[in-house]
Amino acid sequence: MPTLRFESVVNQPIGRVWAAFQDVAGLLPALTPPAQGLIVESADPLPPRVGTTVTSSIKSPIGRQHWTARYIDFVPPHPTVTGIEARFVDEQIKGPFKSWTQSHEFEAASDSTTRCIDVIDYVAPYGLLGALADVLRLRHLIRGTFHERHRRMVAHFATS
Repeated sequence: MPTLRFESVVNQPIGRVWAAFQDVAGLLPALTPPAQGLIVESADPLPPRVGTTVTSSIKSPIGRQHWTARYIDFVPPHPTVTGIEARFVDEQIKGPFKSWTQSHEFEAASDSTTRCIDVIDYVAPYGLLGALADVLRLRHLIRGTFHERHRRMVAHFATS
């Protein structure tokens, strides 16, 4: 199972970053590369918490690809020994991957900046053929999407 990690620091305090991530239908499309045409079709219940289910779709070469994920962990900002942290984790319950779990972690880097970390564990569909496609192309596409997502996140929070 491949694990990918992406990290950036944004110029907003953790409380503001966390609040923005609670606006699933507003922030997720803003952070997704426009060419993917992401649409959040539903998110319920809101505000997000363990059990919230988000259904979205993106453009793909074979038409719109639908994806449903459920929050399986949800920890708002709280003090720890090392500072203030928060996280939520969602897992695909229906979608293009055999499995996909994404951890969204937030750490107060200072009073005015937040470290945002995405950790993704996934398995490509279609067995050995999917594993080969993952090595040859899929992993590269995921990395490109998340590098762009983090670039857009830094820009978004620089202007918020």
